[in-house]
Amino acid sequence: MALNISRHELIFNNDGTLDMRRKINKIWLQRQHNNQVIALKKEIRDLRERNMKQIKKCKDDLSAEITKMLLFKQKINKNGAEDIDIVVDDDDCNCAICMEPMKGITTLRCGHSMCPDCFAQHSRESNACPFCREEFSSKPKRIEPLTDAITSELVTNWAELIRPNYFEDMVNVNISKRTMREKSDHLHYIVTKNAEIIIRNMVRPWYES
Repeated sequence: MALNISRHELIFNNDGTLDMRRKINKIWLQRQHNNQVIALKKEIRDLRERNMKQIKKCKDDLSAEITKMLLFKQKINKNGAEDIDIVVDDDDCNCAICMEPMKGITTLRCGHSMCPDCFAQHSRESNACPFCREEFSSKPKRIEPLTDAITSELVTNWAELIRPNYFEDMVNVNISKRTMREKSDHLHYIVTKNAEIIIRNMVRPWYES
């Protein structure tokens, strides 16, 4: 049967309707239905994509207006008066670091502002304002790396603290399990619970100290 069936190949009843006893008619009608479904799905995807773009534009516009209002409030507070005429330029709403319109605003204690994304990236590398170098937080403490030697020591300390005959008891419990699935579940339970105990009682105190 050819993949493409033209309409003149179809077989009709005397009243002009398709003769649904004919296989070729059934195939053609099914393909017509499939094509309509595909077209409708594509139309839905296109509509969803257009709507998402419109929603994103509205969110960006709203964020830009909120940023303007925040900058306006900052300038008013800095001048100490609420009745002065202050004009906020569009350039004031661009981040001074990435030069993109600010979607939200982060203002440091020194008064300098930037977009949240640039602040997040900058604060990972420095605790000082990128413009005036005034510190906005204390310097991060150096975290000692968790070396293999420390890890081994923590695990050894845990093994010394557990109750006597713990391992023997766990072996006996596992032997008492009848099926391989029960044995596997029991071992999984032992591993996960002991991992939680080691992290909670050994690793966490070491890290926090």
